[in-house]
Parts: sequence; structure tokens; C-alpha cells
Amino acid sequence: MKFKTLAALAAAACMSVALAACADDEPDLVALGDTSPVAAVAQSTATSAPPTSATMPPTATVAPPTATSEPPTATVAPPTSTPEPTDTPAPTATATDVPTATAVPPTATRKPTRTPIPTQTPRPVPTLWPTPTYTPTATPVPPTATPTPVPPTATPVPPTATPLPTNTPEPTPIPPCSTFSPGANLAGCDLRDKDFTEDDLTGANFEGATLTTANFSKATLTNAKFNGADIKAAKFNGAQMQGADLSRTNVTEAQFRDANMDGAILTGAIIRASRRAHNTQKFRGATLTNIVFSNGVNLSGVGFINADLSNSSLINANLEDADFRNATLRKTDLSGASLESADLGAADLRDMKADNNTSFEKADMVKANLSEVVWTNAKFDEADLSEANLKDSSFERSSFNDVKFSNADLEDADFSNTDMENADFDGANLDGTDFAEADLTGAKNMDEAQDVRKANWDDTDCPDGTNSDDIESKECYPN
Repeated sequence: MKFKTLAALAAAACMSVALAACADDEPDLVALGDTSPVAAVAQSTATSAPPTSATMPPTATVAPPTATSEPPTATVAPPTSTPEPTDTPAPTATATDVPTATAVPPTATRKPTRTPIPTQTPRPVPTLWPTPTYTPTATPVPPTATPTPVPPTATPVPPTATPLPTNTPEPTPIPPCSTFSPGANLAGCDLRDKDFTEDDLTGANFEGATLTTANFSKATLTNAKFNGADIKAAKFNGAQMQGADLSRTNVTEAQFRDANMDGAILTGAIIRASRRAHNTQKFRGATLTNIVFSNGVNLSGVGFINADLSNSSLINANLEDADFRNATLRKTDLSGASLESADLGAADLRDMKADNNTSFEKADMVKANLSEVVWTNAKFDEADLSEANLKDSSFERSSFNDVKFSNADLEDADFSNTDMENADFDGANLDGTDFAEADLTGAKNMDEAQDVRKANWDDTDCPDGTNSDDIESKECYPN
């Protein structure tokens, strides 16, 4: 037992010597090792182990690695270990601990692992910003804009336009009477002897203009205005004058042969005839349909050969000696008009309107068509109706004295109460003709008429001066 006690004391003595040696060498260890707190902690933990048990030094060697995992707890341990340097077995532990402390620095060298930060150098990402997709899309646009070389072509135009203003001021006084185009304003202009042949003057304004001897042959004058213009001796042959306004114009000696004047306005126009032969050709072949002539207009001697005056109004017009050969007067209003000595040969007078003041005395109506007309109190004395067509017409209370009906068609015509003294019926068709109460005193060539016995002779003054009612058969020409 004593031996064991001595041995323990000897060990303690050696322990103290060893601690003294370690205290002298500590700075060198720090220089050789690491100045980090990890090494100091390892030493302090090694020195603190002997006090716990002198018989178990190996366990003291295991303690340092545990101290490395918890540095804050180990730093508190050194002050507790320093007051107990009496333990001698510690030197053995310190010898082994130093290498363990040196192993810590290699772990510290791991700092270079921070260098992988360059992996953040995905700075190539900025290269993504200039995405080439924008540039190619922008580049094709210029080619589309390049075709704008058109402006250069437009630039030369201005110089050509600039001289125009220099020209415009010069003709300023002339344009009103020098521009001849559709809708041109030529009012009041002096255009005598001007040639407008085949010109298009649709809607042009010639109001108050002087157009004497002007030539409008085959010109287009639709809806043109000639109000108050002087067109004396002007030529409108073959012109298109539909709807043209010729009111208050002087049409003396003007020519309208084959002109189309459908719907033209001739109110107040002066259309006096002249003694020149060409006056009879004035409206030859002209279309004068739907025209309202001035009430009482003087058209005596005017030529309407082959003209069409259908649906026109010639009320109270003076048409004496006018030439209507082959003219069309269907549904024309001739109320109160005078056509004495007018030439109506082969004229179409169907549905024509007339009254007791309408006169065809001495008119030439050879081959005229008067079928189905209904006239009352009409005057045809001394007119020539040879070969005329009066079928189904009615002339009640009219006058046909000294009229020629040679070869005329009077089938079913109504001549009741008419005066037909000295009328000539040579070869006329009298099938169904009504002569009731008519005066046929002195009628000629009745025996040469066709179907004379088929006519109605009721209370008729027969050609021989007798009255049909005084005859037993009650007919001028009994079967």
C-alpha cells in the first residue's frame, strides 16, 4: 500500500516537471502549430483530463476530437484546467495532442474552396441580352423601306407644277369663253361662227350667249342651257339635245335636222320661219318628244319632216304651211292649233288631241294615219285625205266639205252629224261607216265607193239632195 502511494507521488512529481517543460515550450508550439483557438482548446482539454482520473489517460486523448466539434464550450474549460498543473501524466497526452492540433489547419486550408465562386461567372448571360433575334427582325425592315425610291420620282413633278401658276394668271380674263368642256360656263360669251362639231358640252351654260351661225353639228348638248341665247342661223344637225333648255332663244333660221331634242324646253323660243328653202329642214328627223311649246308658238312654215313630236304640246300653235311629212304626232295636243295648208302626208296622228278650234283646212293628209282618233268639231274642209286611214275614228259634228277620200279606209268610222258636202268618195271603203244625220249633199263618186250599202244612212242627206228618211228603204243606197 505504501508502495502504491509512493508510486503515485512519484508520478505526480514527474507530471509537474512535465507541465513545467510544457509551459516553457508553449510559445514554440504556437509558432509551429496554429494560433487558432482550436489548438489552445485541444491543449486545455488534454490538461483537464488527468484530474478526472489518474488511472485513465487514454480517455484524455479521446477528448480533444470532441472539443473540436464544440469550440465555444472548450474555450471555457482552459481556466479550469490551469489551476491544476499537478497531474504529471498530462505530458504523455500533450505529446499526442500536438499532432491532433496540427491536423486542424488542413481543415482551415479549405478556404480556397471559396474560389469556385468563379462558377458564378455565368457572365455569358449578358451575351444573351443582345439577342440576335432583334437584329434580324430589324434588318429586314430596311429592305421594305428601300422601295421608297418613289419619292425621287415625285420630286421632279413639283418643278413641272411650278410653271403652272405662271400660266394661270395670264389667261384669267379668257377662260370663261375659251373652255369648251362638259359643264363649261359660257354664259354671255360671244361665240358667233364658233365650231363645236362633235364636242361634248353636256350641261354647258350658254345663257345669253351670242351663238349666231355657230356650228353644233353632232355635238352633245344634253341638259345644256341656252336661255335667252341668240342662236340665229346656228346649226344643231344631229346634235344630242335631250333636256336642253332653249327657252326665250332666237331660233330663226337655226337648223335641228336629226337632232334629238327629247324633253327639250322651248318655252318662249322664237322659231319664226324664213323664206329660205332650208327652213323646211329645220327639225328634220329631230326628236321633239315630251316638249311643251309655248302657248300660241309660231311655227308656220317650219319643217318637221320625219320628226317625232309624240306627247308634245302645241296648244294654239300656228302650224300653217308647216311640213310634217312622215312625222309622228301620236298623243300630241293640237287643241286650238291651226294646220291650214300644212303637209301631213303619211304622218302618224293616232290618238292626237284636237278640239273645235283645231283646223286642218286645205291640209295635205295623203296616206295620213288617223285611225282610232276621236275628234269633235274638227275642220278638214278642202283637205286631201286620199288613201288615209280613218278606221274606227270619230269625227262627230266636224266639217269635211270638199274633202277627198279617194281610196281612204273609212271602215267603222263615225261621221254622224258631220258636214261632208261635195266630198269625193272614189274607191273609199265604207264598210260600217256611220253617216247618220250627216250632210252628203253633192258627194262625188259614191257609186265607186266600196261597200256603200253597208254604211249607216239613218236620216242622212243623200248626195242627190234627198233625205234617207224620205226613201222607203230609209237608205241613200238601198240594196
